[in-house]
Order: sequence, then structure tokens, then C-alpha cells
Amino acid sequence: GRVIIEPQFEEATGFQSDIARVKMDEKMAAIKSDGTILLPPKFSKITPASDGLILAEEGKKCFVYNTSGK
Repeated sequence: GRVIIEPQFEEATGFQSDIARVKMDEKMAAIKSDGTILLPPKFSKITPASDGLILAEEGKKCFVYNTSGK
């Protein structure tokens, strides 16, 4: 096989709707299948939600992002 994304993560999930959750420096981030970082590594938890939304927790705050990271 060929390398699509260079190894740089402590952990990674499989891609779901073109997005994977990854762990970098003990924080969670989200990347697209081309390796582009969608959400930076600053979250304690990232969870895919319905309709292409992403739930992200940072401390006691919870955020909802779309697949464009907005």
C-alpha cells in the first residue's frame, strides 16, 4: 500500500463521513481524509453527531461544528 497521511498521531479512528478523530499531544483533533486538520488538537473529546455535525468538548464547554470546522 501507499502512505496517504504521514504517521504523526498518538491514536486515530477510522474515517466516518471523510473525518477521523486523532490524538495529538494528549488532546483530540479532527482531520479530513487528505490529512487537513479540521479541528485543532485542543479538545478533551470529539464525537461525530448526526447530519454531519461534530461535537467537541474543551474543559466544561461543548461546541458543535460542521464538516467545514465552523
